[in-house]
Amino acid sequence: MTGIQFTVPNRYDNMLLKVFDGINLEKFYWKISESEVITKRAQLPLLQESFLCGTEFVKSVEAQEYYVIFLNLQAFYSENEIMDITTLEDFRSGTCQLILLVTDSIFVEIFAKEEETIKKIAKNASHNEFKDIEFITEKNVSRRLFKVL
Repeated sequence: MTGIQFTVPNRYDNMLLKVFDGINLEKFYWKISESEVITKRAQLPLLQESFLCGTEFVKSVEAQEYYVIFLNLQAFYSENEIMDITTLEDFRSGTCQLILLVTDSIFVEIFAKEEETIKKIAKNASHNEFKDIEFITEKNVSRRLFKVL
């Protein structure tokens, strides 16, 4: 198993918290490669930084509701490991542990090195009644580039 994909409702929400429920987000360093995420209260961008430690990332995504237009998040265990992951081959051979891609506000794809992480996200997707849940395997993977734009 390589990842999972599904669709989420097109609305303001705490979608990232729902997707990652039960996963220790603070253990990662987060690289934000591409992002247009708007907060509900002030119509201000969320996740403006290109890099956040785990604690900062969690504070950002749990503080208020937001609307994800597009997003490319990459998680690493160490700040020193952070690099550009642009292809599936980069992901497989590199130290990046997880990639989350959101396109057109509703399409979510997640790739993770640990199968347990994918299983937990699948459970969260089902619990939150996300639609079109499908595991991404070596046989059906279509994405080769990790770009949302």
